[in-house]
Amino acid sequence: MRETNLDPQGASMWTTAWTVALIPVAFLFGGLAPMATDARPGTVAVTTALWWSSWTVAPLLVVASRLLSARPGTAVAGRWAGRAALGPPVAVILLTSAM
Repeated sequence: MRETNLDPQGASMWTTAWTVALIPVAFLFGGLAPMATDARPGTVAVTTALWWSSWTVAPLLVVASRLLSARPGTAVAGRWAGRAALGPPVAVILLTSAM
C-alpha cells in the first residue's frame, strides 16, 4: 500500500490564516454582545467567556500550532492545536449573530 501525504503544513497554514482573520471579527462581535444582556443573559455570559478566550487563548494556540507542526514528532499535536484555535472565534461569531 502506498501512503498518501495530505500536506499537514498546508492544513496548518489554512487554520492559521482563518484564525488570524476571524479573531478581529470575534473581538468586534463579542464587544457588542453585552448590549443584549436584558434579552439573553445566559448567552451573553457564555459569549463573554468565549470572547475572552478568542483573543487570549486562540493566538497562543495558533503559535503553538505553528511551532509544533515544524517537527514530525509533534505534527499531530500541532494540527489539533490549529483546529482548536478556530473554536472560540467561530463560537463568538455564531452566538453573537444568533442574539
